[in-house]
Amino acid sequence: MIAVTGATGYVGRRLVKTLIGEGERVRCLVRAGADTSIFQRLSIDMVQGDVGHLSSLKAACVGVDSVVHLVAIIREEGLSTFDDVNYQGTRNLMNAIQESSVKRFILLSAIGAQPNPRYPYLHSKWLGEQAVVTGDIPYTIIRPSIMFGRGDEFINAVAASVKWGPVAPIIGSGKTKLQPIFADDVAKCISLTLKNPQLVGRVIEIGGPQQLSYRELVEIVLRTCKLKRVMIHLPVFLIRPVSKLMGCLVPYPPITPTLLNMLDVDNVAEVDSVKKYFQFDPIPIDGNIGYILGMNKKDAFIISLGLKPA
Repeated sequence: MIAVTGATGYVGRRLVKTLIGEGERVRCLVRAGADTSIFQRLSIDMVQGDVGHLSSLKAACVGVDSVVHLVAIIREEGLSTFDDVNYQGTRNLMNAIQESSVKRFILLSAIGAQPNPRYPYLHSKWLGEQAVVTGDIPYTIIRPSIMFGRGDEFINAVAASVKWGPVAPIIGSGKTKLQPIFADDVAKCISLTLKNPQLVGRVIEIGGPQQLSYRELVEIVLRTCKLKRVMIHLPVFLIRPVSKLMGCLVPYPPITPTLLNMLDVDNVAEVDSVKKYFQFDPIPIDGNIGYILGMNKKDAFIISLGLKPA
């Protein structure tokens, strides 16, 4: 049996459906109040728990052969800090499986994970990786670049920023390199990792087939939406106080101080990384983000304000 934490999340729901489609037995660790309706037609074992509660993690790992750990946050909210979730949550899970039958552990991390506190999110991901690497369970760590697909945050936020106004705002130089990868392809990579013992002990960085600057990504969004906008570069020092204010006032700020800092760091892997490790060609972002066409100007404005449209 394979246990998946964060099963109702953006990658989790895709991975669970992939694994079930391949005939695997899956146990989903879900938080209280999580929307599990997406799994109502799937034959899965569901356990309620939280990465902050060791007893629930131990219960979720009973009789499990492999664990895929997907729980993480990209923005801090209330008591949910990068340290508590991305690091301590991973450490708790590693402690929970010490007395279990788990023989394989897959951690979804992030490109750029590093021991530099200047980047709190990336630092917390690196600390989570260290909790895995220093354990004694055979592991594989997968670091994807930014992900796209229906329901994503990043591409939808970019689309929102260009749809409701007359300009296309670009924070900073727009030269930061990104390598967007389709979320379903990330789920496929995780599934293939579970079946490949040669990937044990590896830290694998993956991305899509296109390395793009942030400005080029905005241009793809504009082409997809058939929009013409004047691109305006906004200095980071002007956006920083706005991002701090939005973080205090709204639940889903499109930009945070943490994300602003990460504009210093390119987010790319080897261009052929997926082909090299998993023997398939990932889907390019150009021509495959038609889902943003369903966003109207009202929704775009709401998203840009840091809220969620109905």
